[in-house]
Amino acid sequence: MKSLNRFWDNILLRVATYYVILTGIGAIVWSQFPKDADGRPIGPFQELIGGRGIVDVASKGAARNALFGDQSGQISNTPGDVALTVAAAVVVAVLLTIPIAWVYTLTRRKKGYQQSIVQSFVILPVVVAAIVVLVKHSLALAFSLGAIVAAVKFRTNLEDSKDAVYIFLVMAIGLACGVDIPVAGVVSLLFNIIILVLWYADFGRTPAPLEGIQAQRRLDRAMAIANRTGAFVARVDEEILKTLAPEQLDALAERAVKRRKRMAEETEDNRPAIDVMLRVQAMDAAAAREKIEPFLGDYLVAWRFSGIHQETGELPWIEFTGRLAEKMIKQQVLYDVRTRGAPHVLKVELK
Repeated sequence: MKSLNRFWDNILLRVATYYVILTGIGAIVWSQFPKDADGRPIGPFQELIGGRGIVDVASKGAARNALFGDQSGQISNTPGDVALTVAAAVVVAVLLTIPIAWVYTLTRRKKGYQQSIVQSFVILPVVVAAIVVLVKHSLALAFSLGAIVAAVKFRTNLEDSKDAVYIFLVMAIGLACGVDIPVAGVVSLLFNIIILVLWYADFGRTPAPLEGIQAQRRLDRAMAIANRTGAFVARVDEEILKTLAPEQLDALAERAVKRRKRMAEETEDNRPAIDVMLRVQAMDAAAAREKIEPFLGDYLVAWRFSGIHQETGELPWIEFTGRLAEKMIKQQVLYDVRTRGAPHVLKVELK
């Protein structure tokens, strides 16, 4: 049972096995069809699998009757034959779109997808295949169907242009199932191969250096208002979290839980005192010192001012040394000094 579950969870293996089995069944079914002297199938399914169709009838001078619904000169279509033809087209349409739905769910895991769209991939070709079998030999029915479709408006919101491609694909498969089933099989197989190759290679992804620059810009915009807790969280959600995939959000949530747990463990009473250097970057060093020195004793024991360090082209860094107060953790010091020192404090480091 476990091996079966592992097989089912592996979509790539499942799709490959499915196509192998489907091809084998198709070969067996093909070998059982009655065929004429030229090796073409005959019977109720002949027009679905390469047998005599409208072109052959036209070559015998009966094209006009065929186009306008007169079936004289063709193999007789009894109600049973018509029902079998429609059933075959519909069943094959379902079988060929199931692996497409599997591949769609695999390649859309990160961005997420709607269940209704996945189900549409299986339902839509069924409708198209049945309609094609109905109208393909009647010009009058074809024009009537065009008028009906023009009078009906279908509206849906597709989050990704790729979804529209899938919709167009399953419609094409449904169309092929009503005309020539082998064509539908080839389209289904080749499309999935192309999609899987593009997905595995991550084709068209933003180059890593550029992606890193964009991420850094979002983070800088979020950190610019870090002194205001509510606004900071809202900006992080808008600039960073909104751009992440569901899997990335899960990983980030797990990392946040672990970080909070480590912070709690660092507040144990037996944690030894630590000698540290607090560095504060500010536009105006004098104003920043006046702002933060009155409360600095809450975080550092026996602290003292060490000086101001400034490199060429950078803002000055104010340096303090001391011993970290009991039960005080690094993250809390950084946050409080940055918040209580606003708007003079720009950055805070603790080493």
